[in-house]
Amino acid sequence: MALGRFFLHGLAALLILTGCVPLTMTVSTRPPLGATRERILQDESQCEAYAKSHERHHDDHYRTCMASRDYATNMDVQGVGWHVPVIQTRPHEPIEIYKDMDYCGYAADSLKDTDVIPPVPPDQEKLIAPYANGERGLETPGKRPRAAHMLVACLNERGYKVTQYVN
Repeated sequence: MALGRFFLHGLAALLILTGCVPLTMTVSTRPPLGATRERILQDESQCEAYAKSHERHHDDHYRTCMASRDYATNMDVQGVGWHVPVIQTRPHEPIEIYKDMDYCGYAADSLKDTDVIPPVPPDQEKLIAPYANGERGLETPGKRPRAAHMLVACLNERGYKVTQYVN
C-alpha cells in the first residue's frame, strides 16, 4: 500500500515537472464576478496556450495572462520574494504585468531609509499587513513593513491592487 502511494506521488511530481499537468491545476486564480463557466474555460484554455508558447516560466506567464483578463491571482513578485494576490484596476497586456511585478518588487526591495513612500489606501493597508509583519507569502522571511508599503504604492500607481489571497 505504501509503495503504491509512493509511486503515485512520484508520478504526480514527474507530470508536474514535465508540464503534463494543466496549469489550471497548479496555479490558483479567482475569476471576475459574474464570469460564466464558458468564459472561465475559454480564458483558462487561451492562457494555458499563451503560457506554453513561452520557453520557460509557464506558471508566471499563465498568471499574467489570467490577470490581464481581470482574474485575481497570487503573483510571484521578484525582488522581495513574495507571492502577492493582485488584481488589475485598469487593462494591461500580460507582458506588461510581468514587467510591472518585477519593477515593483525590485523597487520595494531596494528601498532606502530616506525614500518617501506614497500613502497606501486603508483597504490595502489591511491586506498588506501580513506581508509587512512577515506572516504570509514570504520566500524571504522577516518583517519588512516599508518594503510592503512601497510594493503596494508602486502596484497601485501602475494599475493594480492587492486583494484577498487566492487559494
